[in-house]
Amino acid sequence: MKKTKSSFKCDEKGRAILGSAKEMAAWVKLGFAEQNKKRSPLIPFWKNFIDLSNCVLYVSYPVDSKEPKSKIFNLCDIAGIVPGIEKIEGDPNYLFEVTLDIHLDGSELYGNFFHYVKFDGIVMMDNVTVRSNFSCFKCLFQSFVYMQDIYITGRSDYEQCEFKKGLVQTGGKADLFHFNNCTIEERLWLSRVNLENHHHKEYRQSIEITYSSVENLSLSAVNTNGLPICLGDSMINGMHIDKVALDSSLCFHSCVLDGIITSVKVEEDTRNIMKEVEFHGCELKGQSHFENSDIEKFSFNFSNVDESGRLRLSQCKIKDFVAGCSTVSGQMDVTENEISEICLEGTCIQGFLNFQSNSINKYSDRQTLRLLKNEARKVNDDVAATLLYAKEMRLLLADKSISKIDKVSLWLSRLFSGFGENWVQAFLVTFGLSVVMTSAMLGLGSTKYGFDLTGEFIGLKYFISILLDSINVFSIPLFRDTIEEYGLNVWGQILYFVIKIVVAYGSYQFVLAFRKHGRR
Repeated sequence: MKKTKSSFKCDEKGRAILGSAKEMAAWVKLGFAEQNKKRSPLIPFWKNFIDLSNCVLYVSYPVDSKEPKSKIFNLCDIAGIVPGIEKIEGDPNYLFEVTLDIHLDGSELYGNFFHYVKFDGIVMMDNVTVRSNFSCFKCLFQSFVYMQDIYITGRSDYEQCEFKKGLVQTGGKADLFHFNNCTIEERLWLSRVNLENHHHKEYRQSIEITYSSVENLSLSAVNTNGLPICLGDSMINGMHIDKVALDSSLCFHSCVLDGIITSVKVEEDTRNIMKEVEFHGCELKGQSHFENSDIEKFSFNFSNVDESGRLRLSQCKIKDFVAGCSTVSGQMDVTENEISEICLEGTCIQGFLNFQSNSINKYSDRQTLRLLKNEARKVNDDVAATLLYAKEMRLLLADKSISKIDKVSLWLSRLFSGFGENWVQAFLVTFGLSVVMTSAMLGLGSTKYGFDLTGEFIGLKYFISILLDSINVFSIPLFRDTIEEYGLNVWGQILYFVIKIVVAYGSYQFVLAFRKHGRR
């Protein structure tokens, strides 16, 4: 057995090469001796830790062969040999137990296989290089797992694992992060992670979390290199996204989500950039906020905002906003956004929708406009409701399935007041048509008055008097006297009644448009 650490072979970086379980056991025992020398009586609860930092770690296969064919770092190969890593019996879930904190900082691992392992202490893996895949299957981590600037040449898989204190990874590279059927308590932090996908082009996701329960998921400055982040059939209790540039999708499928926040912490001019944010079959509880983000498509389909939930989008630039066949039982706030096109077809608002101060270029259908109009009326915002009603009627007017009679009605509403938007237009059109039709009544429908080719007419004052009489809808009982006074023939009488109808309709449109700013 080697008596000092200097007795071990080193690589070009000065790291000890430990190519067998026996060599690792000897190294750890020497580490215990060094730690005991530094032990201070001022520290009441002193514990040794397994120090395999700054080493090259592997076990040659076949074991003890003179001509090894492969090198793998598998914890099961060193259990029962390395102090603090024990084999356990009688436990239906785990085969091995790491009873002490384990430090692998700065080491190079030929693969990483933690299967059926219970870790009682902290796992430190800062600045570790893993050649090939990082695999954890059915492991229990009782304390923190720290990974800073870890480099994994393959994929990182966690299957049926439980983290009692969470997993924190800042910096580093890998092809894929996959969590399946895991329970992560307290936190899962992925910050400044670069997902390269150089070695396995068939991967469809960069970060995938399925059938798991996660508390406080944080994604910060993550680079996915074109692959989506997918969360499926999972429960996420708290999620924070900031400084993210996703040139692909952020997908939530059949998830229960209790709180999502996207924000920018440092640079004020920095925005989250996401190609697509997709919710499908999800239930949102608590507060979910998306702000300061550029999103090509935001879709919320077959999902529900719970009675206790709130979905808020603010100060975002969204190309396509789609909420289809979903239910809002709680609250949805869409405020101060720039949206190119919005579609809310099939969505039911049982709770409250706050849709204010948005710039919308296009509404996809009448159902979207009708829903937004009805929500505006719920809060007595008749100005917004009137504008949305006008847009809805314009789409209806272009609908080829409606009858010609309905088209005439819509066309008149647009002509007189722009579907209730413009009271000035209502006044001018009503007055203009009254003048024209009164002139026609006298010129073409009167035996007493008529157009004179010399240009002489009845006089302006007398014409105004007749005009006022024509637009007076209450003068209909004096119709017989009017016929005799103006000498109206059949066409004149018809025009007389048409003028009354035009004035009555125009007055209605005038009042409707004028009162849009005065309704309560």
